[in-house]
Amino acid sequence: MQYGGSIWAEWKGIDFNLSFQGIGHQLAYWSWPGTPFNFQAYACPANLIESHWSPTATDAENAKAKYPKLTTNSANIYAKSDFYIFNGAYMRIKNITLGYTLPSEFTKKFLVNKLRVYFSANDLPAFSKYPEGFDPEWGDRSKDLIMSSYIFGLNVSF
Repeated sequence: MQYGGSIWAEWKGIDFNLSFQGIGHQLAYWSWPGTPFNFQAYACPANLIESHWSPTATDAENAKAKYPKLTTNSANIYAKSDFYIFNGAYMRIKNITLGYTLPSEFTKKFLVNKLRVYFSANDLPAFSKYPEGFDPEWGDRSKDLIMSSYIFGLNVSF
């Protein structure tokens, strides 16, 4: 179930816009633990490395481990498990803008018809249950990584 929406409001020179989108329900599979070293030699997400079973850890440390042993053993590396299936629903704010237009009585003194100051943020981090550091809209290649942007602006009409 995919959804999205937009809210727009104006009041006494202040304007506000919020656009959002997301997925209401989907099961997602976190493939990194099954193939931790598949994409780059010995490159693995930090949250996976920091909480896995290890033969060099104590029994108490291994009892607290969230993930099984990491391995490069080809017999185990491609094993799938429903342990890594999670709720893949998410919501992302695509744009949020807050602006203020100065009153024309003030701007006309400076030969300006309209003067608007604003702040805008785009593609903010998603609200989701994805593992820390992972983005629900991120593909399997780094070129697909979504970057947030923050903009301060000034619109001037003469």
